[in-house]
Amino acid sequence: MTTSTKSELETRIGKVLSHQKARGGFSTTIAYEPDEGAERKHGSLYFVIDIGSPSPLTADIAYNIIDIVKEEYYSDLELSPSESFENALKAANDELSAIAKQGEKDWIGKFNAVITAVAGKEAYIVQRGTAEIHLLRGNQITNLTKGMYTPGETYKPEETLVNLIEGEIEVGDKLVLSTSELFYYVSMEKLKRLIEGHTPAQAAKKLAGLLEQESEINHTSVLVAEFSLPELMAQEETEPTENWIGTPAEPPARRASLFGGNAMPAIDKEQTVEEAIEQKVEEIEEELRKVEHEPVNEMPIREELVIDESLE
Repeated sequence: MTTSTKSELETRIGKVLSHQKARGGFSTTIAYEPDEGAERKHGSLYFVIDIGSPSPLTADIAYNIIDIVKEEYYSDLELSPSESFENALKAANDELSAIAKQGEKDWIGKFNAVITAVAGKEAYIVQRGTAEIHLLRGNQITNLTKGMYTPGETYKPEETLVNLIEGEIEVGDKLVLSTSELFYYVSMEKLKRLIEGHTPAQAAKKLAGLLEQESEINHTSVLVAEFSLPELMAQEETEPTENWIGTPAEPPARRASLFGGNAMPAIDKEQTVEEAIEQKVEEIEEELRKVEHEPVNEMPIREELVIDESLE
């Protein structure tokens, strides 16, 4: 995928996603690069979100936060990208607070995310948990989120997305957004060689090939984005943007409910997660009345990831 920013920088990306149906939690990466003129000038959004909770609403929470950030960020194009990003994060935090108030709290402390807005040559980044973002500039790779995560950290739901950093993108820069699980299997030096020697899609394909040799891959999501001038992107992108390890994850609309049988409805963009939870509680209570004397299967618990900062 290739897009241009208002400062004549072009962007191309590559993605690695993984999924093992038998395990709990949810992880994804999404790039939103608008085609329309006004939104396009406001920049693009890049997400890596990993929630290590067995809750049946985990995927819905992740996608809903992505939708809220996107909708709020582009809702008032008269604002600066910086103001729009701050408003989008506030809206996302308000939604996470509402989710917690409804009793859905297992995600707290297991929410790992890095969200980036790039407008022209300005980059705005928010981070939470063990998710990371690295910058490859020239022959140097830097962990921009080093020191932002503290093992065992606690925070209020409405303060989930508050760890902000800003910076400038230079011609030839590459950003790597990822879950920390990536570095269980790939060293920083190997990642650097893959990224600097290939286009983003080529790097993602090779990275997926390496990870496929591992048996425990479950929550590895990686997004590689390159920013350069059109005339400097001489190497044509021939590989697919998206690379899956394992079976692609089913969207929330097809995921089975806690009690099996019925698929969960698609997310209504007019409906908040708070309303969705209330609706789900009603559905569960109805199911409980039907299966009052039947045991409920327990969901598997996922071990929390701890980043090894020595990999920097």
